Amino acid sequence: MPFDGIDAFDNHPLAKLGAVEHLLATEQQWCKGRLRDAHGRHCLVGAIEAVGGRPVLQKVVLQAAISEMDAGVAHALLTARLRQ
Repeated sequence: MPFDGIDAFDNHPLAKLGAVEHLLATEQQWCKGRLRDAHGRHCLVGAIEAVGGRPVLQKVVLQAAISEMDAGVAHALLTARLRQ
């Protein structure tokens, strides 16, 4: 269609987020403790990397995780992240 709204806005981050959501849609599609397991399941970080979403999603996901954490854990995570 000439104008279906897809190109009207910069939807790149939303497209990446949708792709991550698709990879983790059911409990059988995700795993813990590794980026990707032998069955093709991903953890959150593994799914973000699998769709090439790290540049656009990393900061948003990290901020969301920190907002849900204890202040001490958030500080430790940020400190470790800044050292990388």
